[in-house]
Amino acid sequence: MLVIGGSLLSFEFRHAVGNTPMNFWRKGKLAIARTLRLDVTHPQVHYARFLAGRLDGVSRWLDVGCGRQVVPPDKMSLEEQRACFGKVPFLVGIDVDQAILQHPLLKARVIGLCGTLPFAANSFDLVTANMVVEHIPDPSAFLADIYRVLRPSGRFIFHTPNSLYYLVCLARVTPEFLKRKLVWILERRRDEDIFKTYYALNTPRRVAHLAKAVGFEVETLRVAGGDGSFGGLGPLGWAECIPLKALAVIKHGEFNSNLIASLRKPSGGPPLRKKLAYLLSEYPTLGHTYLLREVRELRALGWEIQTISIRRPEGRISEFSPIERDEWATTSYVLGSSPMEFLRAHAVTFTTRPLRYLHGLVTAWRFGRCHPRLTALATAYFIEAVLAGYRLQKAGIAHVHSHFSSTVALILCRVFDVSVSMTFHGPAEFVDPEGFRLGEKVSAARFVTGISYFGRSQIMLWSSPHHWHKVEVTPLGVDATGWQPAPFRERPAPFELISVGRLAAVKGYPLLIDAVASLVAQRRDVRLTLVGDGPERAELEEHARQCAVADRVIFAGWRSQNELRELYRKSDLCVLSSFAEGVPVVLMEAMGLGIPCVAPRITGIPELIRDGIDGLLFTSSDSEELACAIGRLIEDPELRRQMANSCRERITEKYDLGKNILHLSKVFSRWIPQDDPASHGLR
Repeated sequence: MLVIGGSLLSFEFRHAVGNTPMNFWRKGKLAIARTLRLDVTHPQVHYARFLAGRLDGVSRWLDVGCGRQVVPPDKMSLEEQRACFGKVPFLVGIDVDQAILQHPLLKARVIGLCGTLPFAANSFDLVTANMVVEHIPDPSAFLADIYRVLRPSGRFIFHTPNSLYYLVCLARVTPEFLKRKLVWILERRRDEDIFKTYYALNTPRRVAHLAKAVGFEVETLRVAGGDGSFGGLGPLGWAECIPLKALAVIKHGEFNSNLIASLRKPSGGPPLRKKLAYLLSEYPTLGHTYLLREVRELRALGWEIQTISIRRPEGRISEFSPIERDEWATTSYVLGSSPMEFLRAHAVTFTTRPLRYLHGLVTAWRFGRCHPRLTALATAYFIEAVLAGYRLQKAGIAHVHSHFSSTVALILCRVFDVSVSMTFHGPAEFVDPEGFRLGEKVSAARFVTGISYFGRSQIMLWSSPHHWHKVEVTPLGVDATGWQPAPFRERPAPFELISVGRLAAVKGYPLLIDAVASLVAQRRDVRLTLVGDGPERAELEEHARQCAVADRVIFAGWRSQNELRELYRKSDLCVLSSFAEGVPVVLMEAMGLGIPCVAPRITGIPELIRDGIDGLLFTSSDSEELACAIGRLIEDPELRRQMANSCRERITEKYDLGKNILHLSKVFSRWIPQDDPASHGLR
């Protein structure tokens, strides 16, 4: 064991037995834990020992979320910390808490921890975070920023709760007010020292996956702290030793309370960061939150992405999450720009490339098909494309990837020296593929992607076989890491159904309301919650009244991701009644929470849901078959339980966001040359 002036030795001994006089129950707990050979050393001791052994050669150290000391003052005295950590010449601290002002070891301090770290690249030999990363909502961006400020061969060492530990699992489902009381009882921490937790980077597997994606080398992933958390709570502390020992034997410490990690930035410097633009119809938006996750995960993998949105997001910005506000602030918007900017962009483009300017205009007018309204719409697309391309040209960005804006992307590449790629989600792109000029778009694109094999087949159907090699499959996904399964209710009353989507004709919601009416007529106690809004809401509310189930159908409107997840957890079944879909992310989210799904047997849905295994599929437009499928799962709780387990495994195996974004990144790397001109973002 490492000893620095005896400080760590005495520190370890005191905190193995407690920093204050032990009562009878604590002494008994310690004796039982030692008899069972459980790890009785406090996790903070493990962290202090681990950190002290890796300070040789460190001259500049950044402690993120440093608080009052490197290790909490009630766990290690200031004198001990000076002996262990004082040899580093320059220690910088950053924290949102005013407690940083009391930190005696800091040479510099920054109050605030919002967005990117306010330090230059390659500034530190060591970055640490003690019980901090559990409070980070976006670990990919956080790790990428840590990577940026570290020097080559520098380390990021952090200590955090292990999400697999049973107390962390309990904390996720505990109400906030009760959680604060328990933290006070167990750890004597005040309210001002308790912050919101996300546990997004708190398992060894998750740390390894995201660290490697950013470019780190994983040096150490260690779980520590195996004697439980209830030592002072009487017989409860004694009793918890038995299951903890069983878990330690079965899983070799995998379920211990804390995680210590050491990540190293390679000495060769940062990986090459390739830059591109994402062209979207509206961003960020509640209806397409998966695009926000895609963009941020790609950035974490080393891509510098400038988002360009045709329209500004609907709704009030104040309702956005912090991550959505960050994206909104850095996105370049086309509509809403000043008339002078539009005029300047078109004037400069026409004078510098008149033939290509006219080529783009002709390309746009072909979409009009001599129809006045369509021609006016196509002209608007051309006007938007020229401004977007003008900005890209100024920034030097040479490749654009499009979601839901393929027409603007096609016109843009006709006018400017920009290559394009496109993701076609379906089903809208496949309704009128000739009018949509799908074949021309595939021909013009460097590559195109479909989100399912069904989507790929439709792209291939309407394009030349000479271009089939450019068609890739890049499934969507969800990050279900840390999601607790929805509680299973064997005989719920009422049986809760949920359906999520825009209240539009394509969703077929009148059929779903008919199915609910049929189930009610069979004296089944069911209730349907429709999450979303749209042009059909008034008609659907009237239809529910006409079917005498207005009290059985709840119109919940749009909800935030956190609110939606809570609604999922209160549901027994997720139902879709659509006439056309791509591969709905809402089904993936429900399955990730262990909620079986009933959905139509159309497009890419059978690739997601295996009929009879992960859920039930029915013939689209057949409301009676839909009602029968729901009724079957109401009457067979055991089948529903099996499906709940199976659908979670399905998401982990095939629709994990991290895996699928890594696949998308590899597709980009194959098709986008390394020497494409780089940019520094739009102004």
